[in-house]
Amino acid sequence: ARVRETGAGKSAAVVLPDRGRGWAVVVALFVVAIFAWGLAFYGLGLYLRDLSSQFGWSVTAVSLVTFSFHLTATLLTFVVSRQLARRGPRLVFLVGAVALPLGVAAVGLVGSLWQLVPAYMVLAVGWACCNSNPISATVLAWFPERSGAPLSVALTGASVGGIALIPA
Repeated sequence: ARVRETGAGKSAAVVLPDRGRGWAVVVALFVVAIFAWGLAFYGLGLYLRDLSSQFGWSVTAVSLVTFSFHLTATLLTFVVSRQLARRGPRLVFLVGAVALPLGVAAVGLVGSLWQLVPAYMVLAVGWACCNSNPISATVLAWFPERSGAPLSVALTGASVGGIALIPA
């Protein structure tokens, strides 16, 4: 165990994660961010354009469903935070890794506007499980001190996702 300062000049022996493995986790989180932002966050604008064009749905109607995505994901953040505290990040990221591609696949299968709502709700679950909240919590667990650089690297995946996965 490494010794860490716990405050008020006191030290305690606590088990801190191995920073070597921590950087491997940061790289994995970078990849998570690529897909989370590329498919769920930046992808919504692409889906809006294509669904409106393909089905003749109004931009307003699709935007309302997009709003429901954001509202649901925001509310799910509280649930995800609780699960992170209780069960750790593995289960949260596993749920996200299943829900993100399922939600995107469901969006590709919709034929009517009402079907977009459950597809976006599945996508919202994936987004809530893979956005900056669980990524930050995981980085902070691995790097309780000096977490700025690893957090920046992990969340840079968000920008890469917007550039790499969304066509101009």
